[in-house]
Parts: sequence; structure tokens; C-alpha cells
Amino acid sequence: MKKNVLISGIALMCLLNVSPVLSQNNDSTTTIVNHPEKIKIPKDAPHEVKHEIDSLKRIIDAKYKDLLAPLEYEKDILTAKKRFALETLKAEEKLALAGIADSAREEREILKAKFRIQRDEIQAQFVQDEAPVKEEIEKLKLDKQNEINALILQYFPNAESDSLHHHDKPLKEKPVKDSTDKVGKHDMVSPNPSDGNGTITLKHFHEDELLSLTILDQQGNVKLTDTSDTGSFSFAGLTQGLYFYVVLDENGKKKAGGKIVVQ
Repeated sequence: MKKNVLISGIALMCLLNVSPVLSQNNDSTTTIVNHPEKIKIPKDAPHEVKHEIDSLKRIIDAKYKDLLAPLEYEKDILTAKKRFALETLKAEEKLALAGIADSAREEREILKAKFRIQRDEIQAQFVQDEAPVKEEIEKLKLDKQNEINALILQYFPNAESDSLHHHDKPLKEKPVKDSTDKVGKHDMVSPNPSDGNGTITLKHFHEDELLSLTILDQQGNVKLTDTSDTGSFSFAGLTQGLYFYVVLDENGKKKAGGKIVVQ
């Protein structure tokens, strides 16, 4: 009879969207335990208890499925809008390039750079719009896991989390990025970010090859042009913002390109 009362109480918590994690210590006082990691059901748990927990987990799953559905739908709508905007921009770029002769390579590369900036803006706006939705989804998923953990700990107060079984795995250290940002296979901007002054150096180029540099702002306006036969360019006086640069050879063929961040 006590078992049935306990099950009904936990089921009621699930249906009322309450997710406390309770356990009792040796002096019978009740404490709150927070376990964001997944709590495991002991392998030697009775089959009947596992069945009861699975039944209650299905109630929790159903509840959070309903809570997550509108957020997932909103996320899908944002993704569809981004895809449509990018496909529309791609069609516009194709149409614009069709009106420029293939021999006008410099003009074509500058136009492509302008469209790259627009694509970056679309991507950045999507990330900004999606962030609060993703945050709410992650919060609900965490609440769901905490509620499932609460359920398991009602039966097994000493149950362990998955993370306790992986403590001996070494953590991978992320390499520290150098202040020189490699933005392409054949070029390097230093420093990047910069204060508006810096250099662009090509790693591979033919000696005495005359190269031309064009730097565009986020609106696609040309902010700086230069030529060099050393494979290196200097830029100065750029104000705070994001810029895109293109390096072309004497035949108008693209040799390098990337972004410059000015702080």
C-alpha cells in the first residue's frame, strides 16, 4: 500500500510540473539535491521497480514533449527563413554575375565579396534570433532531466550520475589561439582583431608578381585599395567594424580573401 501512495505522489509531481529532488539523510531531515547529470538506475534494481520508474518517466516525457513542441516549431521556422533568405541571395548573386563579363574578373570578385558580406549578416542575424529559443529549449531539457533524476532518487537515494563513471577520462585542452588569425590557406592577417592598422601577407606567391588588394566594409563599400609585388600589404586608418578583403593577381584571378576585425 505504501508503494502505491509513493507512486501516486511522484506521478502528481510530474503532472503538476514540479521537479524537486528529495533525499533523506541519516538524521531523517529532508534536503534538496540538484543533479543536472543523468542519474542511473542501479543495475541490480528489482524489475518491478524499474517498470514503475519507466512508467512514470513516460509521463514526464509526454509533459516535456508538449512544452518543447512550440519552441522546436519556432526554431524550425527560423531555420526555414534563414534558408529562404540565403537561397534568395544566391539567386540574386547569380543574376548579378550574369550581367558581368567573365573577363572582368576584378569586378566579379568584388561583387562576390559583397554578397559574402550579406551572407554573413544573414547568418549572424539568425544566430541572434535563435539564441533565446535555444536557451529555453536547453532549460526545459535540463528541467526534464532533473525531474527524472528526482524520480530515480525517490527510489534510490544513493544512485550515481553518469559523470561519476567518466572521471578518469582526461579533458581535452583547447589550443590557445595566437593573436595572428589565419583566415585562409594562402594568407594571414596580423594582428586580427586590430586597432585599424595591420598587414596582410600571402604565404605563397610568385616573386615580382603584381597583386592588388581591395578592402570592403559591411555595406560593400570599397574602403581601401593597394598594389604590391612583395606578397604583403599594409592597411591603416580603418574604423571599428568588420571588413572583407580580396587579393587579385594581374589577370584578375582571386589569390586570397578573408575578414578583418577592427576593435
